[in-house]
Amino acid sequence: MCSPQASGDGAAERERVVLGERFDLLRPQVLEALRKQDHAQYAFQLAEDYLDFRNLALLCHTETVYPPENNPNAARIQSYIDKFKEAFTTELYQWYIEHGRLSFGGYPFCDRR
Repeated sequence: MCSPQASGDGAAERERVVLGERFDLLRPQVLEALRKQDHAQYAFQLAEDYLDFRNLALLCHTETVYPPENNPNAARIQSYIDKFKEAFTTELYQWYIEHGRLSFGGYPFCDRR
C-alpha cells in the first residue's frame, strides 16, 4: 500500500515530466524570441545548457545564410565542434543538408539553390 507521501511524489514526478516535455516543445520558440529581442547570448546559453544541438545549429545560422568563412558565428561553431564533437556536428550537418548548404561533390559548403 502506498503512503500519501509516496503517491504525492509520483504525481509531482509526472507533473515534472509533463512540464519538461512542454518546455522541450516550446524551447525553439523561446530561443527565437530571445534572439529577436537582442538577447541572442541568452538563447545560446540556454541551448547549450540543455545540450540542444539542433537549436544551436539554427541559432548559428539565423537570418542570413553565410558561407562558413563569412559567418559571424564561425568561431562559435568551431568552439561547439571542439566542445561537443559529433553530437553537435551531426545536427550542424543536418542543418546544412536541409538548407542546401552541403554537397558531397568536393565542395563541402556550396550553395545548391
